Amino acid sequence: MLGEYWRRRDAWVQALVRTPQTTLPSDDRNRVLRAVIAELPDSHRVVLEMRYFGELPLAEIAKSEGISLGTVKSRLHYALDKLRLALKAREETERLRA
Repeated sequence: MLGEYWRRRDAWVQALVRTPQTTLPSDDRNRVLRAVIAELPDSHRVVLEMRYFGELPLAEIAKSEGISLGTVKSRLHYALDKLRLALKAREETERLRA
């Protein structure tokens, strides 16, 4: 059951990173995504980048960073929550400007 949760979350992030959003043009979406990721705390940003841009397994991230697997999952969870909330807020701002 927990494995399914991580597969769904991975699919959500991959879709976010690789497919255009309907509310923002592709260039704007990429700009916003990069800005939001840059605003994350370093510990969260590094784990997010290693997982979704470096496509590293969670266990390898834990070993590389010298932290437990649980810490990797926790940081990834909080990074994704912050990313999702920030993107929603920015998309709403962009929508209101249009």
